[in-house]
Amino acid sequence: MEEQVLTRVRRKIRNKKSAQESRRKKKVYLGGLESRVLKYTAQNLELQNKVQLLEEQNLSLLDQLRRLQAMVIQVSDKTSSTSTCVLVLLFSFCLLIVPAMYSSDTRGSLPAEHGDHWPSGTTGQRTGQT
Repeated sequence: MEEQVLTRVRRKIRNKKSAQESRRKKKVYLGGLESRVLKYTAQNLELQNKVQLLEEQNLSLLDQLRRLQAMVIQVSDKTSSTSTCVLVLLFSFCLLIVPAMYSSDTRGSLPAEHGDHWPSGTTGQRTGQT
């Protein structure tokens, strides 16, 4: 009988120690989980802030891109209209100058009659005449 009581007491002591160790391990495990939750919550908040900042920057960059594209279109329209105007002006200038160079009083006369101004590389002699 005494041996059974002693065995029972020893079993209770072992169970008590085992339960204490189990509670200690559980406490350590839960502490680790809680610290991980805090760490990941802080990291999540930081990433959310970063996402918000990047979204704002993205919107700003898209706005800048739209404005720059509009400016490029506007400048290219101005450039094409400016170049067209310049070409029309040059063509008009040529239409006015060329007839003035060969006005009615100098038609049929040779450059020699007007001061011997021949272009370089020419002799001033007419071809086909004897």
